[in-house]
Amino acid sequence: MRRAWWRPSPAWALKSLSLLLLLLLFVAFALGPWVQGSSPLETIRFVYDRLTCTPAWRRHAHVRSLSEPGPDGQAGLARLGPPNCTRVHPRVRVPRVYVADAELESALGPRCAECAEFPVYDQIRANVTRTLVTDPAHADVVLFPFPADCQDARCAKNPDLDFARAARLALDPLRARFPHLQFFTVSRRPFPARTNLRAPMRQLLADYPHIKFLSPDIKNMQSHELRDPHLQPILANHVVLPQFPVDFPILTAPFDPAWPRPYRFCFQGTLLNAERTMVADALLQRNDSFVQGNCRSDRANLAATSLRTDESALLYAQCEYCPTPRGDTNCDTRFFDALRVGCIPIVTNALRPAPYIRHVDYHGWVETFLHDTNTPRFQRFLDHLANQPAHARHQQRLRMRDAALHLTHASCNGAPGLHYALASLLEDRTHLEDLWGFTLDHSL
Repeated sequence: MRRAWWRPSPAWALKSLSLLLLLLLFVAFALGPWVQGSSPLETIRFVYDRLTCTPAWRRHAHVRSLSEPGPDGQAGLARLGPPNCTRVHPRVRVPRVYVADAELESALGPRCAECAEFPVYDQIRANVTRTLVTDPAHADVVLFPFPADCQDARCAKNPDLDFARAARLALDPLRARFPHLQFFTVSRRPFPARTNLRAPMRQLLADYPHIKFLSPDIKNMQSHELRDPHLQPILANHVVLPQFPVDFPILTAPFDPAWPRPYRFCFQGTLLNAERTMVADALLQRNDSFVQGNCRSDRANLAATSLRTDESALLYAQCEYCPTPRGDTNCDTRFFDALRVGCIPIVTNALRPAPYIRHVDYHGWVETFLHDTNTPRFQRFLDHLANQPAHARHQQRLRMRDAALHLTHASCNGAPGLHYALASLLEDRTHLEDLWGFTLDHSL
């Protein structure tokens, strides 16, 4: 066999990569003034995305639009039937909660009008769990209802909304009077530095050991952090919530065995990492799937084609399986949009936050491909799933429905997720899977 006349050495490959990064850095600074509002790092991502990303698009020509009125005149989510309002009664100890509304108002002034965390706060104020108390002396925990992610004019990007100042003025007097009390607050976003909290979650957890933070994720968490004995006591003060809206309804019709699902696999999203590119490339090779992949740098196309939560649910109700690769964080709304309409999720990242994992079984219905980002291997995995008998998929979907009924904070289901979230404030969370809700991969 004739040998290749030249084979690159590892040192040469490393040097070439370094030169490419230097070139991208130069281009980023050169184009920085023309990319309005972008940092050099964002410009590097923009340029790299332009060089490497190819949009993906494939679907059946006869796509069935659930957003249009059906024969019965129903449109949108109404076509998926009424919510499943089965009552769930969690057998957990829920702490007695005092809400520090008066203390917060004395520190910040009048309440904000519209913030993403308010549905959680309002359920606690409404005494859904029957454990609300009006005297902190009788409480086990104190809710600090800080307005983190707000949209109203008074509270959106308001420099006067300072979490450190509010915590000092509102909570320190309570701590002095009742040193046994624990405190907690909620953040909708897994990157709270972009909200009124104004700091990354790791910093918040380190700076406020007396406060537990409830949010869907910690951005860019690594497995070695979960195993670090010095970090574990800090991470134990973070409780994983479902992605917002946490009170998502579980729709009735898509869990009927006769419900039509014209697509075997569906994926819609931005191709911003190797996992997503693998999923899009594999689905493009199939004639039974829907795939719509945009590039991060293609802002106009992204704005025109990205789906809101209800629109995603309408799409996933037409699909048997929904790959849910990681995005900017380890978890996304796609997983929960698929969950409530019976599209079996395929998880491709091992570090997947699993809310209330002590009380909800994930392994009976979640499919996982945690090996690598090899497209041919993933294609063979999809072929295996596509050949599963319909009755087996239906039983898997029923187990998923049971999990969804336990995960949701919906009032019509008795807000079981809220019970589990509050119970976690008292539970011993010293095991690895309890630190952050991880993991679907037992090898970590």
